[in-house]
Amino acid sequence: MAAFAFDPADVNTTDTSLIRRGIASTAITAGMALYERSTGAGRYGRCFAGTTATTLADERTCKGIALHAAAVGQPIAFIGSGSITLSDSTMTVAARVVVSSTLVGGGGLDFSSALGSGDFSLFVGITRTAALLDIQILNSTAVTA
Repeated sequence: MAAFAFDPADVNTTDTSLIRRGIASTAITAGMALYERSTGAGRYGRCFAGTTATTLADERTCKGIALHAAAVGQPIAFIGSGSITLSDSTMTVAARVVVSSTLVGGGGLDFSSALGSGDFSLFVGITRTAALLDIQILNSTAVTA
């Protein structure tokens, strides 16, 4: 997953996590950023911050981070706010985390420094420690220069 190389089995909630639920509209892996489809309330797919011709506006509206894997049509639980633990060796304290614009198929997380020209700024949160990500989603229509 882009700059994040954590093991999906190591994605865990904390006591501040707000858990939401829905149905997967695409195959999802733990730790992926999700959006809610406008064509089916309660159905969630993988977010994408890029500006390809096939990217839907919905895909640029992050709702949370998947807590487990799900196939199409299966239930999915995700964190909408609060904290989540990830074991990733590249995380440092106070790093800004965004939805990736480079992961093929969407859903990836990356550091804000990886955003390229023309990418949308979908802020997911900030790292409190090298293993704890505070989720505070901010979906922006701003495009990086």
